[in-house]
Amino acid sequence: MDIGKDLLALHDAIVSKATELAKNHSITVTDSQKQLSRDNLLCYAILRGFDIHQLQLQLEQHGLNSLSNIEGHVLHSIQQVASHLVNDSFDTQTLPILTKAQAQKLTEQRAINTLGKPHKGRQTRIMVTLDSSYLEQDGMLEGLLLNGMDIARINCAHHNREQWTRLIEGLRIAEGKLAASNRGVGKKCKIVMDIGGPKLRTGSIEQISRPLKLTVKNGGLREGFIDIEAQYTEEVTVEFNISEVKTGSSQGSFIIAAREASNFNQLKPGDCLEFSDARGKKRKFYVIENINKHRIKVQLQQTAVVTEGLTLKKQTDIACKTGPMRPRPAKLQCSAGDILLLYRDPERQGHLARESQHLGIACIAAGALDNMKVGERVYIDDGKISAVIEEVHSDYLKLFIVSPTTRTAKIGEHKGLNFPDGSIDMPALTQIDRNDLEFIVKNADAINYSFVQTPADIYDLKYALKELNAEHIGVIAKIETKEAVYNLTKILLAGLEVPNFAVMIARGDLAVEVGIEALPFVQEDILDLCDAAHTPVILATQYLENLAKKGVPARGEAIDAAIAQRAECVMLNKGKHVANAVETLSYILCSQQLRYHKKHQIYKRFTMQHGIF
Repeated sequence: MDIGKDLLALHDAIVSKATELAKNHSITVTDSQKQLSRDNLLCYAILRGFDIHQLQLQLEQHGLNSLSNIEGHVLHSIQQVASHLVNDSFDTQTLPILTKAQAQKLTEQRAINTLGKPHKGRQTRIMVTLDSSYLEQDGMLEGLLLNGMDIARINCAHHNREQWTRLIEGLRIAEGKLAASNRGVGKKCKIVMDIGGPKLRTGSIEQISRPLKLTVKNGGLREGFIDIEAQYTEEVTVEFNISEVKTGSSQGSFIIAAREASNFNQLKPGDCLEFSDARGKKRKFYVIENINKHRIKVQLQQTAVVTEGLTLKKQTDIACKTGPMRPRPAKLQCSAGDILLLYRDPERQGHLARESQHLGIACIAAGALDNMKVGERVYIDDGKISAVIEEVHSDYLKLFIVSPTTRTAKIGEHKGLNFPDGSIDMPALTQIDRNDLEFIVKNADAINYSFVQTPADIYDLKYALKELNAEHIGVIAKIETKEAVYNLTKILLAGLEVPNFAVMIARGDLAVEVGIEALPFVQEDILDLCDAAHTPVILATQYLENLAKKGVPARGEAIDAAIAQRAECVMLNKGKHVANAVETLSYILCSQQLRYHKKHQIYKRFTMQHGIF
């Protein structure tokens, strides 16, 4: 094998093909650096079309650069290696080239333009998802800033403008407090806001009255209320005023609606109300406080299942009976072998299996099921439930549940739906998103753009921002579907026409779409293509998640976080201990930066790119 001649042939083939492709993939901006990035991206895509692993091994055996990690400077690297083997000169007029230093500088400048500067001592930024509860936790936002948060993320798929405003104002107030106490971090925290995109999720479920399980963890207790004026028995969220409660997700409290309570006013702290729960288990409520004439506060020390009509007794006297349960979504459950009907009508309510009808749930994205075919896979709730389309009907898809196989799984409202084999022809920018843009462009530095699948999605948002005179706002394309991966080169080319552009690898949905076994390779391919286009990358989903939520990191999380320095930014999701997670991640990234840059890579298998060649 004549390595020198092989390198020359490879170089000339790449230049010839890239010159031809550049004519078909023109970009409208006149920025010469954007043109350089386009040319290099095309060169890299062409390079990965060749199987050069034998050539790489030969170069390595000769003590030369094996052409690994040349994504950002393809032609220059090939020329540098070839110069040690042949004396031929290279044509530098057809395609101008970038050196490694120029490519790195270009990527970093674009990262600064879109994501801002990182904290001192590291190159990788930390993005944190904000939660409205942080506003009620003294010092939480200040802690995030001090521990290394560079970018705050607000998800516009949840809450409303009033709550988004409160989060933004809370963040700026926290920055002001730090500056006033001479603890400021020296830069303003950037704000990124997500637009929801088309919601490929399950719809609502019919409401029914069903027993309420009041879970008490071992060694713990739950406090709640018994109220003779309450309409329903239900779990509640306690407000700061103890007499006020609102329905919603439980924070350990509940209300028992009392009926037939003739002796209710005689109850006092220290009394014990005995009852048999819906399972026949003996349980007790202990009275700890009289709130007012119609409400008492009680403690429960063991898990109980409450239903309507239970008798609560003080010794032998009947104190009251439990009233009706607040209607809640029916508990839809399935396992391998079951049939599920997935309805096309977004307004149709999910329901339990009936004598003449299978279990059913709707997809709330109208038109999302139009192109589905028999045999294609469907995943529900991040892959917790997998199914195959058995029949296609005008009103629904008939799904055969494949997993779980050893247990039952719950189908909840608003859970994600993935169709890895199907084609979903829906624009990423919805009317709701367009309405939200007016607020976002006045308050955010960049937009997380969900469900991007084609270059057309990038252009849609670009033109929408232009209409609002907000072309300077950064656009972050979330890569979360198989279609987006196949179209990534075209998406990156479109991104070069946006003033400030980046890519987010949304590993959660992507793992469901491409399969968990393929995710490491797909993630690496995305990183490589973005390097070739000099486009900043954000890695997202489950980084230090155990630490953020439970306060204790899983063993593999530290290694995962260390590899994250491969990107320009890492995103952490919300959690009770997220400030600790930010501090830990910042330390890991600073440490890794001193000892880790790139890994040796063999160019063999690569994710197919559609519509380029």
